[in-house]
Amino acid sequence: LRVIEKALPLIPVNKPRLVLFAEGIKIHCLISLGAPQEALLRFNALKDLHEQFREPFTQLRRHFAAARILEHLGRPQRAETLLQEVIAGDLEHGLVKDFFLDLVYLFGFYLRRGQTPEAIALCRRAGQELSLLEDEEGSGESARDQMRTVWRSLEEEVKRGTIDLGATTVLRNYIKAHWRTPASDPPFSRK
Repeated sequence: LRVIEKALPLIPVNKPRLVLFAEGIKIHCLISLGAPQEALLRFNALKDLHEQFREPFTQLRRHFAAARILEHLGRPQRAETLLQEVIAGDLEHGLVKDFFLDLVYLFGFYLRRGQTPEAIALCRRAGQELSLLEDEEGSGESARDQMRTVWRSLEEEVKRGTIDLGATTVLRNYIKAHWRTPASDPPFSRK
């Protein structure tokens, strides 16, 4: 947050996309630090800037930030609806990596609320929706196969009750590094 606050005044006014990107980081930092009201104020202040960039990626990231803010303001039903819309948009626009990462966030959302049946259903859904990405560029067949295996393993861990919120960090890191190519040692695999 300190780095972003130092960087924002240095961004030239003729670089609005960079300002939007930096402000987005600031909003997510504020949420993570437990300041959702301040994040909401920043988010609302960016309305005109968001309107300048109508492409799907920017608008989906906007909705994702709104969902996180709503969750942390105690509005989980609206947050879940927005997260579902973001994931559908990721699929619709072929945003493969974002699709995977947003699924992980929704998985964590369910874990934070003790919604085990929903977490299990999400694991199943992830495996099924991976087949919808077969024609998309960016993620190879072997990576998608491994991703299906990871989600099945994760589902089994949830059923056994041996999963905690740390799994979302492990899964996010795995996806960031291996959404295109398989890992030599995927998470949640039992040997």
